[in-house]
Amino acid sequence: MNVRRDNGGYLLVETVTAMALLSITIVALHGAMQQAALTRAHAEDFTYARFLAEELLGQLDLRPNLEEGSNTGEYGGRFSRFVWAYAISYVELEPPELEPGAGLPPELLDPDLDADEEFELPVAYLGKIRVEIHWTRLGQEFSYVVETLVSPDRLPEPEEEEIIIDFG
Repeated sequence: MNVRRDNGGYLLVETVTAMALLSITIVALHGAMQQAALTRAHAEDFTYARFLAEELLGQLDLRPNLEEGSNTGEYGGRFSRFVWAYAISYVELEPPELEPGAGLPPELLDPDLDADEEFELPVAYLGKIRVEIHWTRLGQEFSYVVETLVSPDRLPEPEEEEIIIDFG
């Protein structure tokens, strides 16, 4: 005797289960792809910012004479989301406090130097160039900063600040 089974119900359950698994997989892959695209965009932004900062720093560094001060501006065209700023300032140098001959081998010590003589730096300051690039992506603000020191002969000598004592 042949008994015939009806397996039609299993086919529907298997199909619904497969569709549910496929839907979950597609949602997870979509989230992962969206995050990968955002990460790529952030990396691209930082790369552009780095090159824009290096370009501006190079332009400033090519100037024979620098003036203390700052400036800001915007890039146009492809880089319209990017804003630049730079500042040129003085950095005061403090002479190190060293014991006479500290850290120097005996053969490098000058016997004619007075041990009580203070060590003086050849200059009391250096110049500093600070370049900042700012941009926004999806409402978040980002920035990239690069700094460098420049020779003091590229800057005018800083003016001495007058100390005014008010007794009134």
